[in-house]
Amino acid sequence: MDADLQHPPEVLPELVAAVLDEGADVSVASRYCRGSAVDATDGLDGRWRRLVSRACRWPVWLTRPRLRQVRDPLGGFFALRRDVLEDAQLRPAGFKILLEVLGRGRWEHVREVPYRFAPREAGSSKAEFRQGLVFLRQVGRLAAAR
Repeated sequence: MDADLQHPPEVLPELVAAVLDEGADVSVASRYCRGSAVDATDGLDGRWRRLVSRACRWPVWLTRPRLRQVRDPLGGFFALRRDVLEDAQLRPAGFKILLEVLGRGRWEHVREVPYRFAPREAGSSKAEFRQGLVFLRQVGRLAAAR
């Protein structure tokens, strides 16, 4: 969970309950799953950033078909069972930790919890061209590790 409150803390109990009570291995707060608000991506800085966010899911889905069941594999708001990471060799690059967890961890069931990504109240986004290159390198490493 990011500390800038773009991820609403009130969603956290539902994420944890999905793991503890519903048997999910990983629960992901999703801007794109069923039940998400029409304005669920308003926290992204403008139309271009929303388009890039949606488009970046495709290289993930193409290189890791198993991840197609997760509509928001690049988010930063999630919960998981500890054993998902047991023996996993995570190699995160940049800010896409969930991508590493899903790409290298051991899981069977993912539950997505709809949420609205709130507009930023302070600071600025780290999303820039350079981070895009880091992301593509990370996807490439995941594809090679198959």
